[in-house]
Amino acid sequence: PLCVLYTPILAYSSYLENVRYDNQVKCKTKSERPPTQPQKVPVEGYRSGVTGQGPVVTFNVLRADGSYIGYRQVERVAEIAGVDLRGGCFCNPGACASALELTSKDLQSHREAGHVCWDDHDIIDGRPTGALRASFGYMSTTKDADALIAM
Repeated sequence: PLCVLYTPILAYSSYLENVRYDNQVKCKTKSERPPTQPQKVPVEGYRSGVTGQGPVVTFNVLRADGSYIGYRQVERVAEIAGVDLRGGCFCNPGACASALELTSKDLQSHREAGHVCWDDHDIIDGRPTGALRASFGYMSTTKDADALIAM
């Protein structure tokens, strides 16, 4: 049955997310901030697993000075590097706004600036309008996790 396969696959893919996370936290920008910023860290700590984060990571990327790199730019680099990512608000603008700590006023200014789903307005007033998401699955390897960090 499918449930017999699901638990080992989830454990393995969660292990790969932990590898990616452990390698990410070792990296620092010149501002001493990590080069990526996970969104919505669970209260009990950011760890992957069957009862934790799971094998999906949602993040934004920072420059050495701590400013954000737009998710569309990162998607283009990822495509060239052969890394599969998805950017935006993942068809959940309410959760996206919450994770990015965007206020109603922020969202209104985004609309006034012309921002709509699937456009290229990924940074407005120095802040991201969405995030990036990568997931690990049963066919993923540690090389995949390393490629995401090296990108």
